[in-house]
Amino acid sequence: MTKEQLKRIATHAPDARIDAYVDSLNRAFKQFNMSTCMSRVHFLAQVLHESGELQFTRELGDSLPCDPWRGRGYARVELSPG
Repeated sequence: MTKEQLKRIATHAPDARIDAYVDSLNRAFKQFNMSTCMSRVHFLAQVLHESGELQFTRELGDSLPCDPWRGRGYARVELSPG
């Protein structure tokens, strides 16, 4: 995925966030064998939804019943910049 493609998908993400995360997303595609458009679309949709289009990288707030599963989003698969 190119920066231009990600920007067309994550329309509210600032360019700096696109630049920071595009390589990490491509590594995750490869690491988790996401080779089809459909698998990548599902992953990106979930990542962008949970992160507020790459704005948030950790969960906030009080403890919740879902805590054993909370925080396993894109930061969990090492989508950190660089």
